[in-house]
Parts: sequence; structure tokens; C-alpha cells
Amino acid sequence: MGHDIAKRAIVVACKANGISTTTISEQLGLPKRTIDGIYQRALENGFDPHSHPWNISDAILADAPRSGRPTKQSVDMQNLVLSKVRLDQEKTCADIAGELRLEGFDVSSTTVWRVLKNTGLQKTRPTRKPGSTQATQNLASIGTSQDEQLADLSKASDSGSS
Repeated sequence: MGHDIAKRAIVVACKANGISTTTISEQLGLPKRTIDGIYQRALENGFDPHSHPWNISDAILADAPRSGRPTKQSVDMQNLVLSKVRLDQEKTCADIAGELRLEGFDVSSTTVWRVLKNTGLQKTRPTRKPGSTQATQNLASIGTSQDEQLADLSKASDSGSS
């Protein structure tokens, strides 16, 4: 749901005290529908507004389990991905996926990337200095030719004064 447990507790306590959904919405900045949903889930999870003292626990306010497609990544496959990265950190996700396919795991490079991302690993590359470009070469040659011209002028002035 995305709202912290403290905000949910405030919603449940206010609703149990008879404060209107509109007032709670204005005070907390939550949509009315969200407030009603929080309170309804608390009632479904065992909150009784008529018992005193109230028992508002984390279990009553917790998020419902999320639906969605289950992961295809087994723990064994995740461990294999991590071991391959530890052995050779220069491999790409596509390289690792290719090796795993040879070992009998049907896995894509995107799945490998997700496994690495979920474990907190990030790609790192060594920092390289930029190569010389045509512009830097031109600047270097301008500087050299000016130095040569100054050297020629100083030689000429030395030979002229003697």
C-alpha cells in the first residue's frame, strides 16, 4: 500500500473515534478511498473498535500479501549467478546467461541482471582517461609551432646583437 504503519494507526484510531473520512483525509492528505481501505483491512485483520483498550498491533495494520507473478529464479540459480560473477567480474549479463544455458538453466540476460540488482551488485568499469581528439592535437601543434617561432626569434635577436 505504501503508507507507513504510524499513518495507518492514526487512520484506524480516528475512524474508531467516529471522525469522518473527509476530516481524516484533509488532515493526513490521503484519499478518502485509501482511508476507508485501511480501516476495512484493520477490521478484517481483527481490530475491534468496541473493545477497550484497543489492540492496534503491527499485524492488524500490515499490508496484505501482494499478488503477482511468482519469480522463476530459484535459489540455486541465484547462487550460480553470484558465483560466476565472483569468479570473473568482467563478464556481462549475456555471458553469464549463456553459461547458465549450457548448464541447463533457462535464463535470460535480463534475469541475470535482476538477480545482480536484487543482491545490490552494480556494474563497475575502470575509469579511463579520454584519448586525444583532433581538437587536442590541433592545440598541441599550435603550441609547438609558437614555441618554435619564439625560439627562432630569440636566435635571430641573439645573432643580430652580436
